[in-house]
Amino acid sequence: ASTYNAAASLGLESTHGALLPGRVGDVLLYEIAKEHQDAEPIALLEQIILSRQAPTHVVSRGRLLPPIRD
Repeated sequence: ASTYNAAASLGLESTHGALLPGRVGDVLLYEIAKEHQDAEPIALLEQIILSRQAPTHVVSRGRLLPPIRD
């Protein structure tokens, strides 16, 4: 909801702010350790933020970008 509301505040709600066909979107993909795969989503997010883990893949405007290197 917050992504949609942000898009709406900029007048972009018809093309941004929701994961729907035909919409513009960016996605970050992270590798999650096996022992954390059953954790609650908020705990996974906290793990990513606190560890400063880089995403394994980035999709920007529908295109897979080259892998991120450390």
